[in-house]
Amino acid sequence: MTIGIIDMGSNSIRLSVYRCKGRSFSLLFGDKQMAALAGCIEGGDLTEQGVERACGALTRLLQLTRLLEVVQVQVFATASLRQIRNRTQVLTAIEQACGVRPQVLSGKEEALCSLAGAMHATGARAGLVCDIGGGSTELVGFADGRPLDAVSLPLGSLSLSRRYVPGLLPTAAAVKQMRQYITEQLCLLDWPVPPGGVLCGIGGTVRACGQLYAQMGGGDLAGYFPASWADELCALLASGDEKLQRQVFLLVPERILTLVPGAVLLGQIAAHFGCRQVQVSAGGVREGYLLRYVLADPAAEN
Repeated sequence: MTIGIIDMGSNSIRLSVYRCKGRSFSLLFGDKQMAALAGCIEGGDLTEQGVERACGALTRLLQLTRLLEVVQVQVFATASLRQIRNRTQVLTAIEQACGVRPQVLSGKEEALCSLAGAMHATGARAGLVCDIGGGSTELVGFADGRPLDAVSLPLGSLSLSRRYVPGLLPTAAAVKQMRQYITEQLCLLDWPVPPGGVLCGIGGTVRACGQLYAQMGGGDLAGYFPASWADELCALLASGDEKLQRQVFLLVPERILTLVPGAVLLGQIAAHFGCRQVQVSAGGVREGYLLRYVLADPAAEN
Protein backbone atom coordinates (compact mmCIF):
# COMPACT_ATOMS: atom_id res chain seq x y z
CA MET A 1 0.00 0.00 0.00
CA THR A 2 1.29 3.46 -0.89
CA ILE A 3 0.65 6.38 1.46
CA GLY A 4 1.44 10.00 0.77
CA ILE A 5 2.15 12.47 3.58
CA ILE A 6 2.09 16.20 2.81
CA ASP A 7 3.64 18.51 5.38
CA MET A 8 2.66 22.18 5.07
CA GLY A 9 5.53 24.00 6.72
CA SER A 10 6.36 27.68 7.07
CA ASN A 11 9.09 27.57 4.43
CA SER A 12 8.27 24.63 2.19
CA ILE A 13 5.41 22.22 1.53
CA ARG A 14 6.73 18.68 1.21
CA LEU A 15 5.37 15.40 -0.09
CA SER A 16 6.75 12.01 0.96
CA VAL A 17 5.33 8.84 -0.55
CA TYR A 18 5.90 5.59 1.35
CA ARG A 19 5.38 1.93 0.59
CA CYS A 20 3.79 0.50 3.73
CA LYS A 21 3.30 -3.06 4.89
CA GLY A 22 1.86 -3.42 8.35
CA ARG A 23 3.87 -1.00 10.49
CA SER A 24 6.95 -1.13 8.26
CA PHE A 25 7.54 1.46 5.56
CA SER A 26 10.12 2.70 3.07
CA LEU A 27 10.34 6.02 1.24
CA LEU A 28 9.53 5.76 -2.46
CA PHE A 29 9.41 9.37 -3.58
CA GLY A 30 9.75 12.89 -2.26
CA ASP A 31 9.10 16.35 -3.64
CA LYS A 32 8.68 19.86 -2.29
CA GLN A 33 7.26 23.23 -3.24
CA MET A 34 8.82 26.36 -1.78
CA ALA A 35 5.99 28.54 -0.47
CA ALA A 36 7.62 30.69 2.27
CA LEU A 37 4.28 31.13 4.03
CA ALA A 38 6.00 32.74 7.02
CA GLY A 39 6.79 35.67 4.74
CA CYS A 40 3.09 36.17 3.99
CA ILE A 41 1.85 36.94 7.49
CA GLU A 42 0.62 40.45 8.25
CA GLY A 43 -0.88 41.41 11.59
CA GLY A 44 -1.02 37.75 12.57
CA ASP A 45 -3.07 36.77 9.50
CA LEU A 46 -1.98 34.78 6.46
CA THR A 47 -2.45 37.11 3.50
CA GLU A 48 -4.40 36.38 0.34
CA GLN A 49 -1.06 35.89 -1.42
CA GLY A 50 -0.09 33.35 1.23
CA VAL A 51 -3.35 31.45 0.74
CA GLU A 52 -2.75 31.40 -3.02
CA ARG A 53 0.78 30.09 -2.50
CA ALA A 54 -0.43 27.39 -0.13
CA CYS A 55 -3.22 26.28 -2.47
CA GLY A 56 -0.99 26.34 -5.54
CA ALA A 57 1.75 24.27 -3.90
CA LEU A 58 -0.71 21.82 -2.38
CA THR A 59 -2.57 21.41 -5.69
CA ARG A 60 0.66 20.54 -7.53
CA LEU A 61 1.65 17.95 -4.92
CA LEU A 62 -1.82 16.39 -4.89
CA GLN A 63 -1.65 16.11 -8.68
CA LEU A 64 1.62 14.20 -8.25
CA THR A 65 -0.03 11.74 -5.88
CA ARG A 66 -2.72 11.06 -8.46
CA LEU A 67 -0.12 10.51 -11.21
CA LEU A 68 1.71 8.12 -8.89
CA GLU A 69 -1.58 6.38 -8.03
CA VAL A 70 -1.02 6.84 -4.32
CA VAL A 71 -3.72 4.95 -2.43
CA GLN A 72 -4.02 7.22 0.64
CA VAL A 73 -2.96 10.85 1.15
CA GLN A 74 -2.81 12.70 4.47
CA VAL A 75 -2.14 16.43 4.77
CA PHE A 76 -1.04 18.21 7.93
CA ALA A 77 0.20 21.68 8.79
CA THR A 78 2.54 22.89 11.50
CA ALA A 79 3.50 26.45 12.51
CA SER A 80 2.54 27.71 9.05
CA LEU A 81 -1.17 27.52 9.99
CA ARG A 82 -0.97 26.93 13.74
CA GLN A 83 0.33 30.43 14.47
CA ILE A 84 -2.07 32.48 12.34
CA ARG A 85 -5.23 34.21 13.59
CA ASN A 86 -7.36 33.53 10.52
CA ARG A 87 -6.73 29.78 10.58
CA THR A 88 -10.38 28.75 10.18
CA GLN A 89 -10.86 30.93 7.10
CA VAL A 90 -7.60 29.71 5.58
CA LEU A 91 -8.45 26.05 6.17
CA THR A 92 -11.83 26.58 4.53
CA ALA A 93 -10.21 28.29 1.53
CA ILE A 94 -7.72 25.42 1.15
CA GLU A 95 -10.49 22.83 1.40
CA GLN A 96 -12.56 24.59 -1.25
CA ALA A 97 -9.60 24.97 -3.62
CA CYS A 98 -7.86 21.63 -3.08
CA GLY A 99 -10.53 19.27 -1.77
CA VAL A 100 -8.65 18.46 1.45
CA ARG A 101 -8.66 20.09 4.88
CA PRO A 102 -5.21 19.89 6.49
CA GLN A 103 -4.92 18.66 10.07
CA VAL A 104 -3.20 21.38 12.11
CA LEU A 105 -0.85 19.82 14.66
CA SER A 106 -0.39 21.45 18.03
CA GLY A 107 3.17 22.25 19.05
CA LYS A 108 3.31 19.21 21.34
CA GLU A 109 1.84 16.91 18.69
CA GLU A 110 4.45 18.11 16.20
CA ALA A 111 7.23 17.61 18.74
CA LEU A 112 6.12 14.03 19.48
CA CYS A 113 5.93 13.26 15.75
CA SER A 114 9.49 14.55 15.40
CA LEU A 115 10.58 12.28 18.25
CA ALA A 116 8.89 9.22 16.74
CA GLY A 117 10.46 9.91 13.34
CA ALA A 118 13.93 10.46 14.80
CA MET A 119 13.85 7.35 16.97
CA HIS A 120 12.70 5.26 14.02
CA ALA A 121 15.50 6.61 11.79
CA THR A 122 18.39 6.63 14.25
CA GLY A 123 17.53 4.01 16.85
CA ALA A 124 18.36 6.59 19.54
CA ARG A 125 16.83 5.92 22.94
CA ALA A 126 17.97 8.98 24.89
CA GLY A 127 18.99 12.55 24.20
CA LEU A 128 17.44 15.70 22.80
CA VAL A 129 15.51 15.91 19.54
CA CYS A 130 15.63 19.29 17.82
CA ASP A 131 13.45 19.92 14.76
CA ILE A 132 14.18 23.35 13.27
CA GLY A 133 11.50 24.55 10.90
CA GLY A 134 10.81 27.83 9.18
CA GLY A 135 8.39 29.17 11.78
CA SER A 136 8.95 27.06 14.88
CA THR A 137 11.40 24.70 16.55
CA GLU A 138 10.31 21.56 18.36
CA LEU A 139 12.39 20.21 21.24
CA VAL A 140 11.87 16.84 22.91
CA GLY A 141 14.02 15.49 25.71
CA PHE A 142 13.75 11.70 25.89
CA ALA A 143 15.16 8.75 27.82
CA ASP A 144 14.56 5.01 27.46
CA GLY A 145 12.63 5.75 24.26
CA ARG A 146 10.04 7.92 26.00
CA PRO A 147 9.67 11.71 26.10
CA LEU A 148 10.65 13.59 29.25
CA ASP A 149 9.13 16.80 28.00
CA ALA A 150 8.20 18.39 24.68
CA VAL A 151 7.90 22.02 23.67
CA SER A 152 7.40 24.06 20.53
CA LEU A 153 9.25 27.38 20.41
CA PRO A 154 7.98 30.18 18.12
CA LEU A 155 11.49 30.46 16.66
CA GLY A 156 12.36 29.27 13.18
CA SER A 157 14.98 29.84 10.52
CA LEU A 158 12.64 31.85 8.28
CA SER A 159 10.98 33.86 11.07
CA LEU A 160 14.41 34.79 12.48
CA SER A 161 15.57 35.79 9.00
CA ARG A 162 12.55 38.07 8.58
CA ARG A 163 13.16 39.67 11.97
CA TYR A 164 16.93 40.22 11.84
CA VAL A 165 18.13 40.03 8.23
CA PRO A 166 17.04 42.83 5.87
CA GLY A 167 19.17 41.45 3.01
CA LEU A 168 20.40 38.02 1.99
CA LEU A 169 22.97 37.47 4.73
CA PRO A 170 23.09 38.77 8.30
CA THR A 171 25.90 40.91 9.63
CA ALA A 172 27.97 39.90 12.66
CA ALA A 173 25.87 42.36 14.69
CA ALA A 174 22.65 40.67 13.53
CA VAL A 175 24.04 37.26 14.49
CA LYS A 176 24.82 38.62 17.96
CA GLN A 177 21.25 39.96 18.28
CA MET A 178 19.79 36.61 17.22
CA ARG A 179 21.92 34.76 19.76
CA GLN A 180 20.79 37.05 22.55
CA TYR A 181 17.11 36.73 21.63
CA ILE A 182 17.29 32.93 21.31
CA THR A 183 19.10 32.61 24.63
CA GLU A 184 16.41 34.70 26.34
CA GLN A 185 13.71 32.38 25.00
CA LEU A 186 15.58 29.22 26.00
CA CYS A 187 16.15 30.53 29.53
CA LEU A 188 12.38 30.63 29.99
CA LEU A 189 12.28 26.83 29.76
CA ASP A 190 12.31 24.76 32.92
CA TRP A 191 13.17 21.29 31.66
CA PRO A 192 14.10 17.94 33.22
CA VAL A 193 16.54 17.32 30.35
CA PRO A 194 19.99 16.07 31.45
CA PRO A 195 22.80 18.18 29.95
CA GLY A 196 25.55 16.84 27.75
CA GLY A 197 23.61 14.35 25.62
CA VAL A 198 23.62 13.99 21.85
CA LEU A 199 21.37 16.39 19.97
CA CYS A 200 19.39 14.51 17.31
CA GLY A 201 18.71 17.11 14.63
CA ILE A 202 15.85 17.16 12.13
CA GLY A 203 15.08 19.48 9.24
CA GLY A 204 16.74 21.30 6.37
CA THR A 205 19.01 23.42 8.56
CA VAL A 206 20.56 20.38 10.23
CA ARG A 207 20.91 18.51 6.94
CA ALA A 208 22.58 21.53 5.33
CA CYS A 209 24.99 21.95 8.25
CA GLY A 210 25.86 18.26 8.03
CA GLN A 211 26.37 18.47 4.26
CA LEU A 212 28.62 21.52 4.58
CA TYR A 213 30.63 19.91 7.36
CA ALA A 214 31.17 16.86 5.14
CA GLN A 215 32.33 19.12 2.29
CA MET A 216 34.31 21.71 4.23
CA GLY A 217 35.13 20.20 7.61
CA GLY A 218 36.00 16.63 6.70
CA GLY A 219 33.03 15.00 8.41
CA ASP A 220 30.68 12.14 7.63
CA LEU A 221 27.31 13.36 6.38
CA ALA A 222 25.55 10.16 7.45
CA GLY A 223 26.74 10.44 11.05
CA TYR A 224 27.58 13.27 13.40
CA PHE A 225 29.11 16.71 13.34
CA PRO A 226 30.35 18.77 16.30
CA ALA A 227 27.80 21.24 17.62
CA SER A 228 30.51 23.93 17.47
CA TRP A 229 30.37 23.67 13.66
CA ALA A 230 27.09 25.61 13.64
CA ASP A 231 28.77 28.63 15.24
CA GLU A 232 31.86 28.27 13.04
CA LEU A 233 29.67 28.26 9.93
CA CYS A 234 27.81 31.39 11.09
CA ALA A 235 31.09 33.21 11.70
CA LEU A 236 32.40 32.24 8.26
CA LEU A 237 29.26 33.41 6.47
CA ALA A 238 29.01 36.65 8.47
CA SER A 239 32.66 37.48 7.76
CA GLY A 240 31.90 39.03 4.37
CA ASP A 241 34.13 36.58 2.49
CA GLU A 242 32.30 36.51 -0.84
CA LYS A 243 34.30 33.59 -2.23
CA LEU A 244 33.38 31.47 0.76
CA GLN A 245 29.75 32.59 0.62
CA ARG A 246 29.51 31.56 -3.03
CA GLN A 247 31.05 28.17 -2.22
CA VAL A 248 28.50 27.55 0.53
CA PHE A 249 25.45 28.59 -1.43
CA LEU A 250 26.47 26.61 -4.50
CA LEU A 251 26.20 23.57 -2.23
CA VAL A 252 22.89 24.53 -0.58
CA PRO A 253 21.33 27.25 -2.80
CA GLU A 254 17.82 26.81 -1.38
CA ARG A 255 19.13 27.83 2.08
CA ILE A 256 20.47 31.26 1.16
CA LEU A 257 17.93 33.10 3.33
CA THR A 258 17.63 30.70 6.23
CA LEU A 259 20.96 28.90 6.72
CA VAL A 260 22.62 31.40 9.05
CA PRO A 261 19.54 32.06 11.26
CA GLY A 262 18.92 28.32 11.44
CA ALA A 263 22.55 27.58 12.30
CA VAL A 264 22.52 30.28 15.00
CA LEU A 265 19.44 28.64 16.48
CA LEU A 266 21.03 25.18 16.34
CA GLY A 267 24.22 26.41 17.97
CA GLN A 268 22.40 28.18 20.81
CA ILE A 269 20.20 25.16 21.54
CA ALA A 270 23.24 22.88 21.64
CA ALA A 271 25.08 25.27 23.95
CA HIS A 272 22.07 25.75 26.25
CA PHE A 273 21.64 22.01 26.78
CA GLY A 274 25.34 21.19 26.82
CA CYS A 275 25.23 19.07 23.65
CA ARG A 276 28.61 18.63 21.99
CA GLN A 277 27.54 16.55 19.02
CA VAL A 278 24.69 16.71 16.52
CA GLN A 279 23.36 13.56 14.89
CA VAL A 280 21.68 14.12 11.52
CA SER A 281 18.38 12.24 11.43
CA ALA A 282 17.04 11.00 8.10
CA GLY A 283 13.58 10.73 9.66
CA GLY A 284 11.45 13.50 11.04
CA VAL A 285 7.97 14.84 11.46
CA ARG A 286 6.48 13.17 8.35
CA GLU A 287 7.73 9.74 9.35
CA GLY A 288 6.53 10.37 12.90
CA TYR A 289 3.11 11.45 11.63
CA LEU A 290 2.93 8.27 9.55
CA LEU A 291 3.73 6.18 12.64
CA ARG A 292 1.48 8.00 15.10
CA TYR A 293 -1.57 8.85 13.01
CA VAL A 294 -1.67 6.54 10.00
CA LEU A 295 0.03 3.27 10.94
CA ALA A 296 -0.85 3.71 14.63
CA ASP A 297 2.40 2.31 15.93
CA PRO A 298 1.89 1.72 19.69
CA ALA A 299 5.60 2.39 20.32
CA ALA A 300 5.12 5.90 18.95
CA GLU A 301 2.13 6.68 21.13
CA ASN A 302 3.73 8.49 24.08
